[in-house]
Amino acid sequence: PGRRPSRPRAFQGAGHTLGGGGADSNTQGVDARDAAAKAAMQRANNAGGTERDRKMAERRQKDELVGKILAHYQARGQDPPIGLPASDVETLRKHLAHVKKEAAAAKGSTARPPQIAL
Repeated sequence: PGRRPSRPRAFQGAGHTLGGGGADSNTQGVDARDAAAKAAMQRANNAGGTERDRKMAERRQKDELVGKILAHYQARGQDPPIGLPASDVETLRKHLAHVKKEAAAAKGSTARPPQIAL
């Protein structure tokens, strides 16, 4: 009389885990986040990737280079070049090397010359 009707359970399936992880899986003991990262790295490193994958990898690389260059400019209190994000990967690599070289030269010039004891 006072019983509620039982509700169906939402997830009654087999409950597959990321990466096909069963008891024999090589992801045993690895949490889902690590398994997802591993799967993403395998997809990224796949040599037979599609054009879309290649473009995404290039975009990630570009974003990383732009971030590093912007960090250098910000650390020196300067404004970065206006068209920086529109540059291609090779140009960004060259610019990053140039910025690092300038930063190393500036760091070396601000150091005090060694004192000579008489």
